[in-house]
Amino acid sequence: MNPKYNLQLLALVLIFAAMLAWLTVPILNEYGSSRLKIALIGSVGTGLLIIYLVNARRRLSDRVKGRISEDELSRLARLNAGHAAFMMSMVLWLAIFAVQNVFDSTRTMLGTGILGQCGFYGICLVFFNRTGSLHEDQD
Repeated sequence: MNPKYNLQLLALVLIFAAMLAWLTVPILNEYGSSRLKIALIGSVGTGLLIIYLVNARRRLSDRVKGRISEDELSRLARLNAGHAAFMMSMVLWLAIFAVQNVFDSTRTMLGTGILGQCGFYGICLVFFNRTGSLHEDQD
């Protein structure tokens, strides 16, 4: 497996773990969780920075070598990942509104929904890039 993809996968796992941990923050509010919040925000930022730097380095090396940095598969993978993530996020928002009493504030509810949408998009993008299965009827 390519080390660049391992680094990106590690960054996505880091982001996803931080988002899951963010859900436990309302439970820990009584115990001084401001340091936990800062750590979670820092880990999400670090993961996003890793993904950005790996992609920027790849684009730069492709440009120097004269290769096309974006192919049709990447474009279709982003398109299909966006569609799948949008559909999953609609289910997520329905679930959030169904259990809105669980959240202590509207801000927490919105944050959970937005982080969930981002997580769904990242997971779908990795799935479509790795499998290459964009359409069932494609030959």
